[in-house]
Amino acid sequence: MKKRILSIFLCLCLLMTVLPGPALGQNLYTLTLRGGDHISLFTAETDTLDATSGESLDLAAGTEVRLSCYVYKDSYFIGWDVLPAGALTIPDDSATSFIMPAKNISIKPNVIPIIAQISDGILTWNAIKDYKSKVAIYVDDEFITKFLMASDEMEASGGSYSFDLQAAFLAYEENVEKLPSDTYSMYLYYYKDGQLKKSLENAIEYYYTGQLIKLAAPTNLRWEGFLAKWDPVENAASYSLSLDSEMGGSQTDHGIITLFEPQFNLFDLRVNSLKIGAKYSFRVVANPAENSDIYLCSDCSERSVQSAPLPYIIGATVTPDELIFEEKGEGYTELSPQEFTIRNTGTGQLANLGVSLTGTNSGSFILNKTSTAASLQNKNDTTSFTVVPKTGLAEGTYEATAEVSADQLTTIKKPISFTVLHTHTYEDDGDCTTPVYCSTCGELVIPAKSHHELSDWQHDHTNHWKKCTNAGCVHTEQLSAHTPSPDDGDCTTPVYCSVCGYMTTAAKTHDFTGAYLYDGDNHWHLCANEGCSVIDEKKAHTWIAGTITKSPTYFEDGEQVYNCLCGAAKNVVLPQLIDTNAPTGSISIGTHNWNSFLNTITFGLFFKETQTVSVTANDAESGVDKTYYYLSDRGLSEEEAANLTSWTVFSDSFNIDPNHNYVVYIKITDQVGNSSIINSDGLVLDNIVPQISGVTDGAIYCAAVAVTVSDDHLGVVTLNGEEVTLTDGKFTINPNSGEQTIAAADKAGNSITLKITVNDGHRWDEGRETTPPTAAAEGVKTYTCVHCGASRTESIAKLAPNIIEGQDSTYELGASGTLMFRSNAAFADFISVTMDGNTLSPGNYNLSDGSIVVELKEEYLETLAVGTHLLGIHSTGGTATATLTVEAKDKLDALPKLGDRSMGGWWLLGSLSAIGIFLILGGVARRKRSGA
Repeated sequence: MKKRILSIFLCLCLLMTVLPGPALGQNLYTLTLRGGDHISLFTAETDTLDATSGESLDLAAGTEVRLSCYVYKDSYFIGWDVLPAGALTIPDDSATSFIMPAKNISIKPNVIPIIAQISDGILTWNAIKDYKSKVAIYVDDEFITKFLMASDEMEASGGSYSFDLQAAFLAYEENVEKLPSDTYSMYLYYYKDGQLKKSLENAIEYYYTGQLIKLAAPTNLRWEGFLAKWDPVENAASYSLSLDSEMGGSQTDHGIITLFEPQFNLFDLRVNSLKIGAKYSFRVVANPAENSDIYLCSDCSERSVQSAPLPYIIGATVTPDELIFEEKGEGYTELSPQEFTIRNTGTGQLANLGVSLTGTNSGSFILNKTSTAASLQNKNDTTSFTVVPKTGLAEGTYEATAEVSADQLTTIKKPISFTVLHTHTYEDDGDCTTPVYCSTCGELVIPAKSHHELSDWQHDHTNHWKKCTNAGCVHTEQLSAHTPSPDDGDCTTPVYCSVCGYMTTAAKTHDFTGAYLYDGDNHWHLCANEGCSVIDEKKAHTWIAGTITKSPTYFEDGEQVYNCLCGAAKNVVLPQLIDTNAPTGSISIGTHNWNSFLNTITFGLFFKETQTVSVTANDAESGVDKTYYYLSDRGLSEEEAANLTSWTVFSDSFNIDPNHNYVVYIKITDQVGNSSIINSDGLVLDNIVPQISGVTDGAIYCAAVAVTVSDDHLGVVTLNGEEVTLTDGKFTINPNSGEQTIAAADKAGNSITLKITVNDGHRWDEGRETTPPTAAAEGVKTYTCVHCGASRTESIAKLAPNIIEGQDSTYELGASGTLMFRSNAAFADFISVTMDGNTLSPGNYNLSDGSIVVELKEEYLETLAVGTHLLGIHSTGGTATATLTVEAKDKLDALPKLGDRSMGGWWLLGSLSAIGIFLILGGVARRKRSGA
């Protein structure tokens, strides 16, 4: 039992030593995530906690923390800044990890942007050392982005690339075509060793004022009832309207309609083109005048909202609203007819149109209906009729009503009127006390007034008078010049006409706004009004510090002028200055600034390009005398810095080059000998771009490929935007659909991008015969992968052999010689020779190279029977056959010789007879023997 208790105790002790987590009372330390510029996301996480930029975590020392920083596409990640300096060293990867120390720390990602600028038509953008760059120019053409032009690859100068946009656009217009005034987008590309490494789309926009001006796209598209409207476009000569309708889920395109006003009445369509119940929408393009060499058509507008559903309407208008004929006097001549117009304003047909005149005086007018149609079929179809008063009507007013009717139409009524007047003839002398009579009928037209009604005094600047106020009277009385009242000579008292009361001279206030008068102690004004000698109150001078004619220095007194607003002046001595303060300043490198002496140096800032060190030196007292700099590869104490003797004098900036470590020390002295020393943090300059090997940019592969990435300060490596983990500097890219992007960046922001395609196996083409087959050798068929260009081959079987020499040979028995036959099969493929299907012994022929050459020996040929034989030359590719004919010996040669005892006299007699016959026939043709 004791042993069991002891075992349990030992196990508990062992568990207490290995279980994770802080022990009882263990301290937690704060990790603060400071925000960073040019990043899209910055996070830190542990196995149990996580935070984003601007937040904090309380962690135990020894906790593993994983950092991730995602930067915008136009920026480079450099490294991590840690406070307090030197508290922690973190790998410069944008995705990395570290172990939490036993102290509070804060972390910030260090990221710099790629900046493009345009000034006076010159585009400049950041250079990457050892890289070439080019710019491509695009323009948005309605719904697509269209390439316009591109520069050649260019070298950097002074840490940047530059391109003269204005000159490029002018050359394009001169040599290619005119361009519209528009906004153009710049795409930047970086190349190394002829390979595209990085690209930045829409880096900056440039507005070019071209020779062509694109009209503005129409705006404010709207329906007012069924009238489509939009705001007029300046310099537009016409508009192209695209009309669509929608009903029951289906859409209809009504085509393009050309208009010359910024509106379109839907009812202008013919009735059979309208769709009752449909909703209509439209888009508009503004057009310049035809053959315009200045303006271009606009982009298409946005689509309008839909109209209300189109109703079925029977409607019409009759214009004008009324006919009022000009008043005429008695005895007037014939009048011109006036016209009423009937318009179909509905969506249905106006049938059985009728027109009539009604009213008491309808017989005093003539209605002409000869041009009126019986019906109006379509929307906006019109017809007309005229009305005219009869001639010879007596004095009086004549009225009638024109009535228009049609099927399903409420009768439309329009009034007509005409007045015949009696007009008096008279002359008026302009005197209201004289009566006026009509010279024709003698009737009193204007009665006489009993007297003139005179107005109150009227006046101008010089005279006064009274005028008759009766209508039409021009009588005037008592016209005379003003009589001013006495002037007391005081400008503040007005002067009036003693008759009509007109103010001949207005009162004034004293004008003390003129020039000052002054003496040594006071100043005052004299009234500026003509003839006035009054002055205002004298006042003591008010002195205001004015121009310093001689500034005081830290070596002698100065002098300053004090002025009074009246113009008086005096000189005041300014005492000599005393300077006891040291000058101040700041160091600027990129976006980093320092203005004090740092005792703790961390080499945590990374740059990939030559950096300009800018220094500002200030001394508000005696002024800056000189500025010095010293470059160290380590941090110095204040005492070491104060004892330096090898300072270098400079003006305001200098450059530090890549592939070195720096701490920049600056010493500033003023005119009286005060000095101060400030320094930067530790800087690492690295311009070596990561190397990607194992693949070629733009290449296509048909199987997984291994990629090697190498760099002394390698940061993050991504595949298709996702970070990958390297093993011994390598990772594998597996087949996937479409192009895949490899990107690598080091801690200094040097980066490289490659794009490849990895397919899942080859896809072979139909192949082509690269080596034709023969009887002697196989042919070759080559297949090529349509993706990567790899190839494979297949054999093509040999052709069947044949006899190429000796075919149809003839041999004459008894003639010496041989016969030769040649097969086009390879000599190495030879098997045997047959005659009439029987294999010949090698002793019957000679065999030689030159394809396959078989020479039949004379001894064998003499054994063959007369007739046709079949020769076979057998090889691995088949049998080549030839025919040969064996003939008997010539017949003369076959006759028995004289004295041959075996034949006797009869043979001789027969022979002589035969000879005679041969001689008669002209002889015997001897066959020639064919042979080798």
